[in-house]
Amino acid sequence: MDKPAKEDYSQESSHSDEALLKLMVADLTSLEELLCSADPINQLSAFRDFLANDEGLAELKRMNDDWQRGFDIFDVLRVHHMESVHSDFLAWLLNPQENHAIGSHFLKSFLCSTIKAAQDQCIPTAPLDRVHTIDWSETEVRREWRYIDILI
Repeated sequence: MDKPAKEDYSQESSHSDEALLKLMVADLTSLEELLCSADPINQLSAFRDFLANDEGLAELKRMNDDWQRGFDIFDVLRVHHMESVHSDFLAWLLNPQENHAIGSHFLKSFLCSTIKAAQDQCIPTAPLDRVHTIDWSETEVRREWRYIDILI
């Protein structure tokens, strides 16, 4: 059984994103042809070989991983250098009464992370399970109160 011809995706700088996408589509087309020509017993094996050995899929996964790791909403909005925008956004997320429709989820997550970090440093804290038993819906979140960026 012939394998589809492999394209070299490692030369990312020599290909535009559009050209890279065209190479990947061609590779997937080759896979489809291979699967259609293989008997049913060998189709699964051919597909597994393709997934394990295809440089295009590996490159696509790497590009996706890089994008997800590097995504920053403040860079997208070009406000990464503006502290007040960061604080306003965090205060909005932390406030269960805001219109983000996540209620106290972000606040609870923040409190759990803070408690875990404090416990890792042997700092006395409230028990972690208390975060989930308290009704946080009426929590007040203030910005720039007495020189405190965010007060909960």
